[in-house]
This record gives sequence, structure tokens and C-alpha cells, in this order.
Amino acid sequence: MFYVFLGIIPIGLLLKIQGFPGGPTLAAFGLLGLFIFFITKSINDYTNKRVSTRILFSQLLIILMIITIFCKYFFHRFWDLPALVIVPLFVFFSIVLVIKKELKDARLVITNILFSILIIPLFAFHFMKEPRKYIPIEWYDRYEGVKYQTVKTPYKFKYTQTKELDQRARRLNESGEYGMALKLYEEARKLESDNTDILFDMSDSYAQINNLEKAISLLDTAIIIDKSFAPFYNNRGLLYYKMNMNKKAIEDYNMAIKLNPDYPVFYANLALVYYYEHEFDKACEAIKKLRDLRFDYSDQKELLQIERIHCD
Repeated sequence: MFYVFLGIIPIGLLLKIQGFPGGPTLAAFGLLGLFIFFITKSINDYTNKRVSTRILFSQLLIILMIITIFCKYFFHRFWDLPALVIVPLFVFFSIVLVIKKELKDARLVITNILFSILIIPLFAFHFMKEPRKYIPIEWYDRYEGVKYQTVKTPYKFKYTQTKELDQRARRLNESGEYGMALKLYEEARKLESDNTDILFDMSDSYAQINNLEKAISLLDTAIIIDKSFAPFYNNRGLLYYKMNMNKKAIEDYNMAIKLNPDYPVFYANLALVYYYEHEFDKACEAIKKLRDLRFDYSDQKELLQIERIHCD
């Protein structure tokens, strides 16, 4: 049974990454079986003094690594800090045992090899439904992959000085100098506190420096001023999505679509968040709308994979 449990772990994780139903259950079942096996083995080995202390410690690390693999591949955050210690300790101790030639049990050898392979994606590679990174990306970049885009609102500037400050701030934003841009936006906002252009761009600057909460609050203010401008809801939805607040993201994307039903980007964003909520039928409806709008998403790998696996 040990080899059955061990074998279905990579198979289940591969199916999970590809989005196939049953993959997560298979992987979780394999990890649970392995967890029970090593708990039982470690207790028996300790009670009967069958193995050295180093081997017992190696088995303890494997038990902790089972929890780590589960949490990283199933996106549970509570194990992030323990994993910072467990993963390097597991790698280091495995190397020590190999050098000292103490890894003689085939089951320990194969398990160490498998786990060594499974932790590689925690440090490298980016793919759909990738595991949670060793250093989670939202610790330093919660707005990952979103580039600054200029969006003009219907609002007109009251003063020339405000417009000049806004233009200078936009140029800084476009070049990635977000801190300096925010200083200019703050000056502009003192002149025109209800200028939605300024609020919208300030929101993006705060998002780029990882302050998503402040970015959302600025869009909240912009929406209070103008409830009819769809990009406000779309951007707030994106921020909620980045914060894993998917229900709120869906509400905002749907509101953006209600206000502007012919803008395809809203449907693309909605499809992704529905997919990660496992609402595959609704994700497919959004993708179908993209096709109806003749939107080219041939370069959107995630959308193509969702369509291939879940849509007719």
C-alpha cells in the first residue's frame, strides 16, 4: 500500500494542476496514506529501537514535509512560516544522510526523491494552479503581473495646475516610480479632491507598491463620486481577486459588465475568478461571451486551458 499511496501523489497533483476533476482528491488521499504510514512506522521504530536517531529525525521531517506539500499545493496559508524552516531542513538533512550513506531503506529513499522533486515548483516555474511559493508572492507583490494602464474617466480638470500635476504623475507611474507619483497625486488631490482621474491612478500606484487595501479605498471613493464608470468596478474586482476575496470580485466584475456589456476584458477577468471558485459553467459562459465579442485570447493560456478542459 505504501507504493500505491506514493504513486498516486504525483498523479493526483498533475491532474490537479491540469484542472481535471478528481486530481485533488487523489493527491490528498495519497498524502494522507503516506502520513499515516510514517506516523505508524516512526512510533514502531522508536518503541522497538530499530533505527538510529538520525533516521527517526528524517522520518519526522518527512511527516512535516507531507503537511508542507499538502499546504503548498492546496494553497493553505497557515503553514507558510513553518515551511520556511522545514523545507531547507529537509533538504539539508537528506543530503547529510546521503553523504553518510545512512539512507538504506528504499521507502525513505524514494520518498525523499519524490519530495525533493515536488518542492522545486515552490522556488521556480510558473504555470496554471501552481503551488504556493516557498516565499508567497503576496508577501512582496500582491499585484503581481498587472501593469499600469492609462484609463481616462469622463471627469474634466478644473485647474490647469491640477492637470499638469496629474500628467507628471502619470509619466512617473508609467516608468514605475510609484512613490514619487503618489506625492504628485496627493498635491493634485488637494486642489481637486473629487477628481476621479486622480483617485483611479492613485489606486493603481498604491496597488503597485503592495498596499491593496488603500487602493481599494480610493476606488470606493471614486465609485461614490461616479457609480456609472465601469473600469472603477473592474479594477476594484481585480484587487479583490488578488486578495483572494473572490465573491466580492465577482460582484464588481458583474457590475462592470452591466455598465459596459461590450468590453471583453471584463468577461476575461470574470472567467478566471469563476474558474478559481470552481464554477466552471459560469467560467465557460464568460469565455463564450469573449468569442461572441470576437476577442482574441489566443495568448491567454489560462483561458485556453479552461476552455479546453471544461467548455464544450
